[in-house]
Amino acid sequence: MSDSSHIVAAVAELATAVGTLVVSATPNGISRVDFKHRMNPFVEKGMARLFEDADAGLREEAQMWADMAVEQIDEYFMLERDMFDVPLEGPHGDGFREHAQRLLAQIPYGTTITYAELAEMAGSPDAVRAAGTACATNPLPLLLPCHRVVRTDGRMGAYLGGEAAKKHLLRMEAEGLVTPESGT
Repeated sequence: MSDSSHIVAAVAELATAVGTLVVSATPNGISRVDFKHRMNPFVEKGMARLFEDADAGLREEAQMWADMAVEQIDEYFMLERDMFDVPLEGPHGDGFREHAQRLLAQIPYGTTITYAELAEMAGSPDAVRAAGTACATNPLPLLLPCHRVVRTDGRMGAYLGGEAAKKHLLRMEAEGLVTPESGT
């Protein structure tokens, strides 16, 4: 029997400058952030079936996390937040990919690292392609900021939301946060 606390029990959407984001949550925290324009309709139907199976109490707790994540992501796009503190439900596993995905949270706002640097941080300097795969399969983009990882040759590299979204996020972060003292 599976633990029902790991079932996606709530979803919230947020229109952003890089497209509509779909935030999925369990009672334990955020399980996925998807770019709606890239979501597979089959996955959307499967999620709807999971909601039907989720207990009302689980849905309420999960919705709290989904709403909190949407609020924090909205603040991020308004240049009022540079980090997220909503609990994450994943990535799961203990392999290189999951380890590299968790390390994405350590990349400071407004900076970039290379796929090679991510591989080195994860303890496998020769696993540059695997670091790219970790970014490409990141279930929590923005919350685990894979957009801050670029190619060694200076080019953007791929991104779940598309190259234009990655460029926008990096440009937005380069502009910096709005501070009450400066008004910028």
